Amino acid sequence: YNVLNITDITIKALLAIFIFIWLLFYKNFIDNRYTNKTQGEYEIIILYLFITYILLKIPSTTSLLEFVILLESQNLALCILCAYSADGNNLSRIEASLKLYITGAVSSGFLVLGCGLIYGCTG
Repeated sequence: YNVLNITDITIKALLAIFIFIWLLFYKNFIDNRYTNKTQGEYEIIILYLFITYILLKIPSTTSLLEFVILLESQNLALCILCAYSADGNNLSRIEASLKLYITGAVSSGFLVLGCGLIYGCTG
């Protein structure tokens, strides 16, 4: 019943185009205007590329276990990105990142529970 005929490659291409446009608009953040870091620290760019890789890998998953592992990896990378701060005394970002990770872990637990129930019912 694939009415729109959307394939895996189409989803990946749309995600790649969207992320490329998004990185162009947020070039100020990558250029370290908001983080006050020196030129040469590329943690943010590496995290963005890791998140992009995971976003491009999720549509081609074939098992629920692979989907949950990719979702948790993306959650961890987003929490690290949330905690990334220019000054070391800003504890509110670290607290927000920890709350985000705990909330994501609880929701992933419910996702795994639901996947287990679906697998148990369907075999």
